[in-house]
Amino acid sequence: HPISLYKDERIIGWRENYIYKLPSGEVVAVYDDVTERKQAEDALRESERKLRFVTDRVTDIIWSMDFEGNFTFVTPSAERIIGYTVEEMLSLNLKHIVTPESYTVAMDVISKHMKLKKREPISLEIQQICKDGSKKWCEVTAVFSTDQDNRPNGIIGVTRDISERKRAEEKLQRSYEKLHDTMIAAVNTLASTVEMRDPYTAGHQERVAHLACAMATTMHLPEEQVKGLEMAAHIHDIGKIRVPSEILSRPGQLSDIEFALIKTHPKVGYEILRPIEFPWPVAEIVYQHHEKIDGSGYPRGLVDKEILTEAKILTVADVVEAMAFHRPYRAALGIDKALNEIVRGKGRFYEPEVVKACLAVFKGNRYRFESENEPWGKGTNGMMC
Repeated sequence: HPISLYKDERIIGWRENYIYKLPSGEVVAVYDDVTERKQAEDALRESERKLRFVTDRVTDIIWSMDFEGNFTFVTPSAERIIGYTVEEMLSLNLKHIVTPESYTVAMDVISKHMKLKKREPISLEIQQICKDGSKKWCEVTAVFSTDQDNRPNGIIGVTRDISERKRAEEKLQRSYEKLHDTMIAAVNTLASTVEMRDPYTAGHQERVAHLACAMATTMHLPEEQVKGLEMAAHIHDIGKIRVPSEILSRPGQLSDIEFALIKTHPKVGYEILRPIEFPWPVAEIVYQHHEKIDGSGYPRGLVDKEILTEAKILTVADVVEAMAFHRPYRAALGIDKALNEIVRGKGRFYEPEVVKACLAVFKGNRYRFESENEPWGKGTNGMMC
């Protein structure tokens, strides 16, 4: 049996004693120094104790499973999070404790990661099914375990309860939607203010917004960029609020002074909108919606790359709508003449890709201008294309 060696009441080593009785009747004692072995055993026991201490108290679930989804290890925290004991978890398959949708997603992600040469950690959100039947969102981070030949033989992961975070995200989303609805209502009010002073162009901004969105979608602009364009288009003439209504509705030719006054509306619109913190460059788009790529536009004479893509789209949509519909100083010219105008100005006044998108929208009479009676955003989530 191992016995300890003491010095000054301290253990300084371990040895094993072997007692042999020889045929002659003599007794022989053999001593073997096993200090290193005992130290290794003690270190292993201490390591196991610390590991058990951590796994018994960790707040997340640490687990391992084979590729069939059967659990081979799980920490006691599983009972606190989803209600199952360690013994119960080891008898379950992944499909038993997650929703069918989450199981499909998890297996698909695992399969895709298996095919990668460089395997990155797997990270995904799944819905756990608790022992009591309730569901909660959890975040899973996992890596492949490997054998001696570095071949994957299972999965090791950590599952964290993110139910509180999900509830906070949902609350934030509801708050965002409410704020968005308020912003839409404010934009509708601004748009209505302009049209009350300029009844001859009632519906103009709405029609321009609808066409501009259709063009932007044809150009495959990102959704957020389209939203910003749509917002700007619905109030692009807000600056006309400072132009006398008798000038806006005058049926004859405008004088140079009167036209110069009208040409101030992009800048006025910019000044009105600049203090509003839109998530898009709405004020700048409104400021640029009469600029031309050759620098002949107004009010700043910007050229080509100085002009936002959204403003280039808005410019063409504005021209097409203005020519297609009636104005106080002339009758409607029609879609054909409007399209011919932007074709003539392609590459000089108007961005070629924008003109191409506009023609594609109208090709085969697939597009028609909308003039809804209800305010923008009502029943459409703010998107009109």
